Amino acid sequence: MMKILFLSMNRKADKLLKVPMNFPVVGIIRENKQEIPPELLELRSRSVRTSMCIVLIKLYKILLSYKTKQNTFVVLLLTFQEKPNINEESGKPEIIEFYNSTKGTLDTLDQMCNNMPCSRKTSLAVFYGMINISLLNARFIYERNMALKSEKKCYPEESWQ
Repeated sequence: MMKILFLSMNRKADKLLKVPMNFPVVGIIRENKQEIPPELLELRSRSVRTSMCIVLIKLYKILLSYKTKQNTFVVLLLTFQEKPNINEESGKPEIIEFYNSTKGTLDTLDQMCNNMPCSRKTSLAVFYGMINISLLNARFIYERNMALKSEKKCYPEESWQ
């Protein structure tokens, strides 16, 4: 069951990275997945605030393991098309900082779905919850596509005056 969940997440990341969408994906992977190499899970040989990554160049994917405390670490799956860099000020990988800056969106999603619920009956709550999330996802995709279209337009400076 866990392997199927990881593969479905991996397939979704592949679909989002393809040409029409070009969405980068950053997500946490549980450390009990069989697909994660054991080198990324080794804690004893690494010091605190160190990272180790495996770059899959042909697939445009990166598996990053970051040791946050003495006995805790985080494994991330990324689909960026660039090399992972380390921020000199904080000493953390930029990918970790990006994930930390965007993980509040799930809280925002929960708030938006709870502020405008579609259902009152518990039997339909799951179905209407999926509708709420899909509508919000459609809104975010629409806004991102509109932002990309406005960036592509190139107006001469004289036309604005």
